[in-house]
Amino acid sequence: MRKLFLSMITIISLAGISLAGNCNDHQQLTMADSKPVLLLQIGDMKLMKYTNGGMVLYSVKKYSGETVAEDLDREQLAARFPEMAQNLEG
Repeated sequence: MRKLFLSMITIISLAGISLAGNCNDHQQLTMADSKPVLLLQIGDMKLMKYTNGGMVLYSVKKYSGETVAEDLDREQLAARFPEMAQNLEG
């Protein structure tokens, strides 16, 4: 009986871990739901801000329209584009 109980706990735990393994902290925002706001332009790069339901994400595009990075939060923006993040704060 004890082995059966331990086996069931192990199986349930492994099933829970495998189901939860696909979860991550990636934020996703449907760009169609919000209007982009141009915050600043440095050289040939534009920083666009998207808001939706209190969530703020940033997109970096070249002047030609090519997307360099999208769906960045404030920390990701500071890590990848420190000059833009610094100009945004100051």
